Amino acid sequence: MRFGNIGVVMSTRISFLKLSLICGLVLPVLLSGCATTVADPLAAPLTAEQSAVAVSITNNTTTAYKFDELTVRRLGTGQEFLLKASVKLSSRDTNLFIGVLPAGEYQLVMLRDDSISTTLKLQDGPGLTGNFRVVGGAPTDLGRLIVAPINFKALVGRSSRVLTNFPLIRNFAPAYAPLFEKEQLGGWIGPRHADDNIEEYARSRPGDAECITETEGGLVLAGARLGTLMLRQPGGKWLALGSTSVAALNCALPVKLPNADFLVAGEFGTLLRHEKGEAALRQVQTGDLPAGNLLRIIGNSQSGWYVANQRGQTVTLYHSPELESGKWTEVRRDHVDRLLGNFEYRYWIWPTANGLAYTTGRGAIQMLDFATKRWDTVALPEKEAFSGLALSPNGMLAMRAGLERHYVSHDGGKHWAQVKINIEGGGYVDVGSLQQRADGSMVFVGQNLDHKSILFRSRDQGRTWTAESRFRFRYRVTVLKSTPMLRTSDDNLDYFMSLSTSTDGDYWREEFSTYDREYAKWEEERKAGKSAP
Repeated sequence: MRFGNIGVVMSTRISFLKLSLICGLVLPVLLSGCATTVADPLAAPLTAEQSAVAVSITNNTTTAYKFDELTVRRLGTGQEFLLKASVKLSSRDTNLFIGVLPAGEYQLVMLRDDSISTTLKLQDGPGLTGNFRVVGGAPTDLGRLIVAPINFKALVGRSSRVLTNFPLIRNFAPAYAPLFEKEQLGGWIGPRHADDNIEEYARSRPGDAECITETEGGLVLAGARLGTLMLRQPGGKWLALGSTSVAALNCALPVKLPNADFLVAGEFGTLLRHEKGEAALRQVQTGDLPAGNLLRIIGNSQSGWYVANQRGQTVTLYHSPELESGKWTEVRRDHVDRLLGNFEYRYWIWPTANGLAYTTGRGAIQMLDFATKRWDTVALPEKEAFSGLALSPNGMLAMRAGLERHYVSHDGGKHWAQVKINIEGGGYVDVGSLQQRADGSMVFVGQNLDHKSILFRSRDQGRTWTAESRFRFRYRVTVLKSTPMLRTSDDNLDYFMSLSTSTDGDYWREEFSTYDREYAKWEEERKAGKSAP
């Protein structure tokens, strides 16, 4: 089955019959069975019949966060073993599993996201991934597995880009590195299946769109999963720009460089550049920049480059005069809090007219002037811990302190005005921060427990609010220059990621969706007995 190429329309034919045999539904169910939890290979010396096993899993479906449990079955005995994510990675979609397995041949059985009790039953038999073999006395590195949705089903396949986990282990779990420096004798029994194009399919239909930015030429950029950047052209066509990486991309920065018109920062130390006219992203050599989750890059060729690098609950701001093969020095280091009920952290950084600004959501905004290298501080409203920040195209800075409690500033944070929101009826609560449209009106999205949402609008500086648009699902809305408003699916609630735009808040035009209409049509025909294999 061929799933098409990054940045182009899907191919017209997919081997849907084979997909129907290997797809499992993603359902919120309890994990059953009597699988044996594997041991940590650092806990005790391995016997001659044991092997240290490593596998990483990248998830492209927002109906689960990161799978943190993997069940495998030993053939011949039927015994099942449970591997748990052993290393805390600063990633929104990838986990690393390391454990001890006895020698033998194995099949994948089940994946589980324990945080929201979501289980994915994998294929019966070897499926597309095939079986793997564990040989005692030598390590087993299975590389990366990719989980991708196809409408209401999910698939698992092997990555063609991440064949070994050793770089991940060396950078983020160095204590295990000596175990995997030895020659590997086990692993996947056969080569990657000829029909396993799940990784390519997922890269062309990424499961999210984050940190939406714009260029002066009217391009809209959004970081997505699996090394993909979503790019909207002025006419409304979206392209999925790929790279050699499968690390999730966080944020793009428009630049004016001889070999780049924008840069992109991502997870696992990923830094990419895009050259105007090209259909792919190229790797930037990061020099001695420590490995981590690169939240954002800000700067220019005159003042140098600043990168916000997250490791756990610490974000370090680094600077390098040069971009390629940079020599990075630490500028600032901050402890960041994880947001309650969220997998994000209380940290925001953004470019300003003369430099950059960032905040940990408490106390103050730190502002750097590139020309003078001087740091200034502007105070946040006292005794508030903020959970959201939005910067509107006209410069309004808005921060959310809690339910119905918002603050806005029109001078970069020097002065703040509180905006109280009171939504009556329907059980809707405000989510996200306020934003301001070009006509001066303010908007925000309210959501309820029925997974519905409303776009509210105020034309009197927040004193009164009216319902502008009612949505059947939960969405986020971003105010932009190039297109007045962009609507994106909210995380963890929809099977599909969609991108829609509106000029008036009433009519919304869908421009991109991960919903596969070709597959849906094939399924209908198959159920009606009309589809050929």
